[in-house]
Amino acid sequence: MASTAALHVLREWIIYGDKFSKVDRKMPQHPEFFYRKSGEWESWNAFLAVPQGSLDYQTNAKQDEVETEAWMLYESLTEEQLRFIRKEKR
Repeated sequence: MASTAALHVLREWIIYGDKFSKVDRKMPQHPEFFYRKSGEWESWNAFLAVPQGSLDYQTNAKQDEVETEAWMLYESLTEEQLRFIRKEKR
């Protein structure tokens, strides 16, 4: 059974994952999703250059675990399921 946190992330990705920031049009709203799709994503700590041992490092590592679960769910969805979730936001 998927965690509630992973399901929330998955829904955010499906609805907003391909959108870009209104402030910086080159920055995806969800870089963790955008770069996973291209195979370039490593982790939040790598993306943000957070040093190991810092307080944020563990927080980011936990978020990465949730997002890895969400990614596995995303990869298992059919196109029909994706369309249904996208329509549901309206």
